[in-house]
Amino acid sequence: MKKINAASRTTAWIVASSGVMSLALAGCSNSEPKREYKIPNAFCGMQISPDLVEPTLPPGKKLTTRFSQAVGESSCRVVVDKKTALHITTGWHEKGTTALKVAYGQIGVDLTEKVSKDESYVYSDEGAVSKIACPNHSNKYRRENYELFTQFFLADMKAKQSEVKALLFGLTKAIVASDECSPKNN
Repeated sequence: MKKINAASRTTAWIVASSGVMSLALAGCSNSEPKREYKIPNAFCGMQISPDLVEPTLPPGKKLTTRFSQAVGESSCRVVVDKKTALHITTGWHEKGTTALKVAYGQIGVDLTEKVSKDESYVYSDEGAVSKIACPNHSNKYRRENYELFTQFFLADMKAKQSEVKALLFGLTKAIVASDECSPKNN
């Protein structure tokens, strides 16, 4: 029978302990990423419930928005940890344009899995498009025979279609109440 010296036993104990520690540490590092940022009640010039936005955004530490506006068009990028997570645009299109037609213009994203019967809105797990019925026709950027649309897409993730639809309807309601659709001062 071979004798095991103290140095061999110590080495075996260190190797075994290292393996156990590695497994323990690996278990800790595989935890689910968390959302450390707070979703505001208002962003991109709209009041919208954070509960509608939350399921469409990834975990991360910091949320910022980048809003830009041109004549008759606006764009808002919701950025999480320096990566665009949600991109929302509104713009005027010729009367008779359908949400389906606007969705086909969104390159690289299929927003047409679900289409309303009148084609006023379409959505998928990647985003959505909706025609906005603006009650106030006095918007200074609105041209005759044009209608307002909003569209959004999720940059790096997909959400449940029910969550995308809920966000679409929430955005539509927020846009109808915003200056884009019903300006307070022209």
